[in-house]
Amino acid sequence: MSSSRLECLEQGRVKVFVPEAQAPSLPVGFDAPGFRPQGEAATAGRGGSVRLCLADGRGAFYRPYRHGGVLGRLLGAYYRGSGVLEEEMQAGLRLAAGGLRVAPVLAGRAEALALGYRLALLTGECSGPTLLQWLRRAEPSELEPTLRRAGERIAQMQALGFRHADLHPDNLIVMEDGDIAVLDLAGGRFGGSYADVAGRASLVRAGRYLVKRGVPLPIRGVLAFLRGYAQHGGLAVRQLLLELSADLFAALRRRRYGDRETIEALRAMAQRRP
Repeated sequence: MSSSRLECLEQGRVKVFVPEAQAPSLPVGFDAPGFRPQGEAATAGRGGSVRLCLADGRGAFYRPYRHGGVLGRLLGAYYRGSGVLEEEMQAGLRLAAGGLRVAPVLAGRAEALALGYRLALLTGECSGPTLLQWLRRAEPSELEPTLRRAGERIAQMQALGFRHADLHPDNLIVMEDGDIAVLDLAGGRFGGSYADVAGRASLVRAGRYLVKRGVPLPIRGVLAFLRGYAQHGGLAVRQLLLELSADLFAALRRRRYGDRETIEALRAMAQRRP
């Protein structure tokens, strides 16, 4: 299993973090004060990333850090230190070592300024649309295998002990080979477990995300996802539905998700005795 340890290379007020025993090709000027990436904005769901070219010509994504919510209005892109960046890099390395598809961790950057640190993460490419983008144009016959794979990958991530802080379909990439990659690990923590309360709650939030963006799934899509998720830990889909039912059905009803037939079919499956 590869190491999740980082090496820190200091250049004046700029710290560059790289995976231990690796020598990634970095963009020209990456370690210089005031670095500004030259490239094109990445697609939705990649946290304001910029797609750029490395010194060896390969593509990569540069994602600057910025606080969300109230902290975003107060602190913007300034941080007290580089801890959140180092934790995300270590999480990515550890999850990749466990077999999960994530954006390859290349380097991190922390620049000390008068108001605090400005942070950014550099990762390799994960080519493909986000799951939300994919769902908007997918054919009905394509739904089940891809959504089942998404369920499997989320279950695998949780089984590795990682709780994603912002799990939703724009942070999942449908790769060219049909696999699913997980993005944006910032703020996540190890210490959870598969299908625990926090894990199940993340499934409900992901469902709400789809509803808010007007992308309801047919019942076969929902069930395909749940089968993939449940299979990883040997759960029965009916058992999982029962555990999710209170929050899930309340969320579906509030958002007019799908149609009444889909909601009642899921409820009936959850309540039916084995």
